[in-house]
Amino acid sequence: MSVIKKRVYLALLREMSRKTKVDFRKNYNHPGLVKHGLYSHWVFGGISERGIDKMVEQCESMDIVDGLNYFCNYSLERFNKVLKAVDRGEELSCNLINPDKSEGVGTNYSGGGIDPWGYIGFIIRPRVVTAGYDTNIGVDLVDVGGGRMRKRERDLGVYGGDRVGAVSKSVGSVKSSFPLEDEDAYLKVANPNNFRYGQSEFIVVPEEIVGVMFLEGEWSFEDVVYDAFNESDLKELGMTYEDLLEKKKNHEKSFLKDFCRREGIRLYETEGMKLFDVPRTSLDL
Repeated sequence: MSVIKKRVYLALLREMSRKTKVDFRKNYNHPGLVKHGLYSHWVFGGISERGIDKMVEQCESMDIVDGLNYFCNYSLERFNKVLKAVDRGEELSCNLINPDKSEGVGTNYSGGGIDPWGYIGFIIRPRVVTAGYDTNIGVDLVDVGGGRMRKRERDLGVYGGDRVGAVSKSVGSVKSSFPLEDEDAYLKVANPNNFRYGQSEFIVVPEEIVGVMFLEGEWSFEDVVYDAFNESDLKELGMTYEDLLEKKKNHEKSFLKDFCRREGIRLYETEGMKLFDVPRTSLDL
């Protein structure tokens, strides 16, 4: 997408969401979503059709050393961009964390549950919540062959009457799950058949970052390295594909541990795909 088209696309999203956001704040805005709610923002890990293709193309356009550096720092560069957005007080797209401690917290699988968004996440205490949906409203599912589906951001011109109806239904599901007449509704677990925490989308202005998450089990770049790097080039550096994947993982974990140590916050990590020991509400902080 060209720079001009991207700007138009983002402007369209902002304009079309403004009415919904204003209505959400004025006529809903459940107090528990700010007072008690904690949110997860997952750093995009390139795990989508467009993201993987871009990553492979970028690696192939560089020499082997620069390509390896780009690959190992891909998610960390986006981690730093989120930090800058938080410092600027920008809105972030987040999932509402399930207050039920018996349920694991995992990455955003919105858009029909196809493809994890990323494996590095922030735990955020909100300053304000400006909108809420029961699922990601900006994603289509695309068949890429071989029985595989990928998430893809919708292109210009797709948004129309159907999307307006989908947005209204998505907002309505949030309101019915956390009714205003029940001030403690958020502290109760919503019916899982009506509300899916891991696929929700809330627009949040962060107050502070209270934790960082690392899901080693969602770390899925095995298919990328075979396309992005030649085995012979890696051998010249004394590496295998497995060595490269391990190098990337250890580099990221070391970076995140250093960040959390400096900031005085906790890193929650697991070899699996779900975390159970993360704070669920502000009452856990």
